[in-house]
Amino acid sequence: MPEGAPPGPVIIRTAILADAEAIRAIYNHEVENTTATMDLVPRSLDDQLEWLAARSGAFATIVAEVDGEVVGFASLSPYKERAAYRPTVEDSVYVRRDLGGRG
Repeated sequence: MPEGAPPGPVIIRTAILADAEAIRAIYNHEVENTTATMDLVPRSLDDQLEWLAARSGAFATIVAEVDGEVVGFASLSPYKERAAYRPTVEDSVYVRRDLGGRG
């Protein structure tokens, strides 16, 4: 996204494996600089590809794209393995840090 240029529309779509590096960069920033995630070790590209490939159906990852660039992502994960938790999910939403706070 060019500096100072008005952004194009936000497109929400299902993530594809080609989005793995952008998702990894957004996520790893949070791992390394905030307490937004409970992960302590940044993901490698292979880790991110595996994570993304494992998500489908109700647990598919979606991305937000502006001007052809992934600027955020969201996913659902099972909360716990026990049967009573089956309808319960953990939701995760991450936005590229330099684009946060824009509504």
